[in-house]
Amino acid sequence: MSEPLHLRNAPTQQTRDLTSQVVHVRAASVNEEARTVDAVLATEVVAQVYDWRRDEVIDEVLSIGGVEHPEQAPFLAVHNRWDIGAVLGALRSIRTEGSNLIGTLHFDDDEDAQRAFRKVTRGFITDVSVGYRTVEWIDIQPGESKKINGRTYTAESRVLRVTTKWELREVSLVPIGADPNAKIREQPGSVAHTERTHPMKLNRKTRRYLESIGVVRSDMSEAEAYAAYQNLEGSQREHADAVQADPAAYKDDGVNRAAPPANNPDPAEPSDTADDNGGEGQRSEPGGGNRNGQGGGNTPDLAAERQRAAEAERDRIRGIQELASDITPAAVVTRAINEGLTVEQASLAILESERGLRGGSGDGQGQAPAVHTRTLGRTAAVAAMSAGLILRCGMGPEQIQVANSLNPDQRTAEQARAAEQGERFSHMSVIDLCRECLRHEGLSVHGSYAEIFQRAVSTASLTQVFTDAVTASVGMGFATAPDSTLGWTDETDVANFRTHTDITLGKSSGLKKLGRNGHAPDATIDDEAETYSVASYGEKFILGEDDAIDDNFSALSEMPREMAEEAAQLRPDLVYGTLLANANMADGTALFHADHANLGTTSTALAAATLQAGIVAMAKQTRGNRQLNIRPQYLLVPQDLRFTAMQLISSAEIRESAAANGTANVLAQENLRVISENRLGVAGVTHPETGTAYAGTATNWFLAAARRTVRVAFLAGRNRRPQVRSFVLTQGQWGIGWDLKHIIGVYARDHRGLYKATGAGA
Repeated sequence: MSEPLHLRNAPTQQTRDLTSQVVHVRAASVNEEARTVDAVLATEVVAQVYDWRRDEVIDEVLSIGGVEHPEQAPFLAVHNRWDIGAVLGALRSIRTEGSNLIGTLHFDDDEDAQRAFRKVTRGFITDVSVGYRTVEWIDIQPGESKKINGRTYTAESRVLRVTTKWELREVSLVPIGADPNAKIREQPGSVAHTERTHPMKLNRKTRRYLESIGVVRSDMSEAEAYAAYQNLEGSQREHADAVQADPAAYKDDGVNRAAPPANNPDPAEPSDTADDNGGEGQRSEPGGGNRNGQGGGNTPDLAAERQRAAEAERDRIRGIQELASDITPAAVVTRAINEGLTVEQASLAILESERGLRGGSGDGQGQAPAVHTRTLGRTAAVAAMSAGLILRCGMGPEQIQVANSLNPDQRTAEQARAAEQGERFSHMSVIDLCRECLRHEGLSVHGSYAEIFQRAVSTASLTQVFTDAVTASVGMGFATAPDSTLGWTDETDVANFRTHTDITLGKSSGLKKLGRNGHAPDATIDDEAETYSVASYGEKFILGEDDAIDDNFSALSEMPREMAEEAAQLRPDLVYGTLLANANMADGTALFHADHANLGTTSTALAAATLQAGIVAMAKQTRGNRQLNIRPQYLLVPQDLRFTAMQLISSAEIRESAAANGTANVLAQENLRVISENRLGVAGVTHPETGTAYAGTATNWFLAAARRTVRVAFLAGRNRRPQVRSFVLTQGQWGIGWDLKHIIGVYARDHRGLYKATGAGA
């Protein structure tokens, strides 16, 4: 899915087309000579953003694994995208480190950039804010939980949006930040780092444990280490939580343990406890007692926590072993268990080793588990299933979505690769794909068809696979739908749904002669400028339980394609509806009217003489006292007049009874392009905005210039295409649904660029 650019700053600072996540720079990482400083651009903490779709504040988590970024991004001052002077430099060396997105800010040497650089180096500015565009996301309603990409998220009092795919567009210096785990990056041990560290930190033993299993590096800051800890799952998280809760109960031996022992914990080390608790005076009591003053041993809660951790570890190992088949390399299973992979991660590693999705030998030797491998911007298994479903829906490899950051040659190669990988899934039924998605999520694949489908619809994998196919169907249906308005109409993008004004120079405007050292006068704006706005048009459809069991693929191929074609028809319906409605312009006169000198009503049947008269009428149009000399380039006719029109403008000569003026067809030199459209005929069109039906005639025809005729407006950031969103059915229903929304508006810009002949008479 796609959506506009966002500013994930404070909720009150978000615009409709930009979201930013505020993070922080680290003054101690400054390189004075190179004029650079590192910044943690994004972490996976929950932040508040304003969602203009819902018109409310929601919580959002950005998945670092789903980021797409360019080699270089603009570095701005407070998201000022409209002023070249607001460019402070460039963001480069963008990379991921664990669950953090890191980048290097390069400051320019102009005055504004120098002033900003001084404020950063002195620690007066610590925050930066990334502007990004969300592409794919899943919303979780308040009080509900959902497992996405192996992690369980729970929404509290607000909607929680988990953004699984997003595009980094720019980064800005801002006064106040929202993400406590992201700062301008400091060197380890700096004073500034100590003063600005986020209060949530790991005790020494927890950090040592995380370093021993490779989750945390020794050069990571407290904030980065804590963010990595927050991203842990399964038995590793259980173990880390237990150490973090009571470090005194564990011997700090640096051993990589997947789970703590259920009984007989290591004795506490009183000398370490003060450090482990941040110097807050929480020490073990003399004689081996704990902080609550009780005797040696564990509290009941801690013992129960350890027991749960041990049981979780046993379940993890058993789950991994159950995933293995007869052809699964033993080394892959052993590595998955020893390296603490979750069942979901192990499922992907086993699947790739068996099916060669990474192009390897499949023996599992000499390769790390593929838990970090991404194909086409997501995990290889999900990408392959998406490609297979797209192929089954009757589309080719060119419809398979790949990363926009790739160049055309790379995209073509990746599409071909995805098609090859997806071939094995292209003949699967809906239920078989549900099983594959469940296996990918590490869930049970057994049960009735209804149970399998009900279990699968709650997974992120199934939503991704089916939504990719729906999006591809929509894209193909929209792109291939015929549209006779292209060329003679122009287009624009607007930032919101408000009423906008089409700026036009006033009738008295024109260049004036200036005296020596004279000043140019102000241009005037036409008081009768046209106004316009965009509106939303949408529809939804579902893949229900019955469709899945019956293996009905029309909901994923035919239905979205037909809806996309309907979305594509909005534009010609609105354009021709505007012509036939002939509503009043801003001057109070109808679009086509004698007072506008653009309406022929008497003896205007399409012929050489009447067509020449229309061309001359457009050439005589004026604005004030200025001659416009407009030349039409398009002849719009109903299907009834198509061949008559083509003969008129294509014939080499005209047969007249008296050839006093010669027989050459001068209309052929006008280079008019014939556009035949049945909406201009008797069938007419129903205007989508008003629902009013307007009929044309079999004899009317129109001339249009190349500009200032009819304008088509779109909401910015949507690529001028319909957008697709997915949702899961609730209230006792089982299934996945999608809604398609297209935002568009149409208006007549200027009567001078258009001419209408009613075709009356002979």
